[in-house]
Amino acid sequence: MNFKYIHPSFLLLTAFSLPACSSPVDYGKGAENFSPSQHLTNKDGENNHWMGIGEYKSREHGSCTAFLIDTNSSRPSDSAYALTSAHCVGKENGVMRMDDPIEASITFNNFIDTTAASRTVPLKKVAWSSIQGVDLALLELGVSQGELLAQGITPMKLARQAPAEDSDILIVHKPVGSPLQMSACTHMPSPAIFEKPWVWRHTVSNQCKDIASGSSGSPVIVRATNEVYGVLGTLAHHLTPLPGYGQMPSGSYGSPTSVFNNCFIDGKLNTDPQVCELFPAVSIRLPAQLPTHAKISVNAQGNYVYPEWNFEITASTRFIRTKRTSDPVECEVPQDYSQPITTGTAPTRLNVPMGPETGPSNLCIIATNSTEDILPAGTYRNAVTVPTYLVEAGPTPVPTIETSFNKEINRALILWPERKNEGLDRYEVKGGLAEKVSCEDPQGYRHVTSNWLRPQSNFPLKLCVYAVDPNNQRSELKEYILEWEALKNSAP
Repeated sequence: MNFKYIHPSFLLLTAFSLPACSSPVDYGKGAENFSPSQHLTNKDGENNHWMGIGEYKSREHGSCTAFLIDTNSSRPSDSAYALTSAHCVGKENGVMRMDDPIEASITFNNFIDTTAASRTVPLKKVAWSSIQGVDLALLELGVSQGELLAQGITPMKLARQAPAEDSDILIVHKPVGSPLQMSACTHMPSPAIFEKPWVWRHTVSNQCKDIASGSSGSPVIVRATNEVYGVLGTLAHHLTPLPGYGQMPSGSYGSPTSVFNNCFIDGKLNTDPQVCELFPAVSIRLPAQLPTHAKISVNAQGNYVYPEWNFEITASTRFIRTKRTSDPVECEVPQDYSQPITTGTAPTRLNVPMGPETGPSNLCIIATNSTEDILPAGTYRNAVTVPTYLVEAGPTPVPTIETSFNKEINRALILWPERKNEGLDRYEVKGGLAEKVSCEDPQGYRHVTSNWLRPQSNFPLKLCVYAVDPNNQRSELKEYILEWEALKNSAP
């Protein structure tokens, strides 16, 4: 390398790309794990190593955190790249973005004592993003690495892999309306997670405090090395997991960055699928709403009839292939995919049978222009997963209700428990004053979409309730008579 042609400030990159020295380093500066987050200062340069973490803003998608990454570049003129969460740049299920212009910016130097010296830079494009399998977006900035380094805005090095379980970690993030802050805790591995309609097969998790709106896209950092191993994505209480797939533990979840390990060669993004598993990047457009549960039925001859994944999709390739599996991670395994299904400019209708196993069932879809049996690893890594819980044949379960009483507003609450994995898809209900409602009259039943809040004037309240399964089969009728005083007295 001929250093006389390199801007002097570019040498800063080397300093922040070196591995940690042999003596222990604490980038958390004594912060206790699981303690409240700390606002970060940098007036005296004490946190210069986090100058590359900033606030991403998009008129269309709101605010997130993003951070500059080390691309092993040797030229100041090379493009600068940042990482954030894919849902910060687009939320359409199955759609991958590549070389897609974007109107957004990143503001650096958001420390509590340096906001007057913050620097906002425009983004040029989404170089790559995927919200299927992971929740990651690679952004190309509208300024070069040399321009940023000249202002002390340094990139962060990506770790080769996630640390061991219970390793000390840090999250440096910028919640909306707050300055840059640091949260300390420990790393936890995690399984595939479901946030309707997305399936994230590769995840990391933690219990760090004070993660909030705007923290998505933050670097998850190995405390001893300042290397980034994950990008923060979501909080557990924001998840909407499918019943039957298990409830996720509390905390926050993110995507590992190891997928980028081989994708930059001397500062250049390598799009060769044999080198970088981000590629080939393809899009599969699915319906906005897909059923999350299905049920086996029985025909007049007493035979099982298995439901199908039956919907239209549009792919950006000549072919698609499908397979079904109980484990969504198996979508990334080449074996058992179907023969190529030809696509076209018009939507392609899928008819893929479920079963015979009941319980979690996943339809895997890959898109390709090849008819080869084995495809690049990125084709499988970028598979779309459509999760469905398959319920065994049988009568529709008898409906149940739950009640409570709110003394502050003097209202009774009627709740309709979710029991989808039992085959209860919805409730059809008729209700009113007990002396005026006839459950035998088929008129007046309606699908309930939310819990009921009722005043005293509605009591005594008679409820006529059917449960309905995914095959539109009704349960037996259940009648309830609710008395105001009984509900009121049951309140704690």
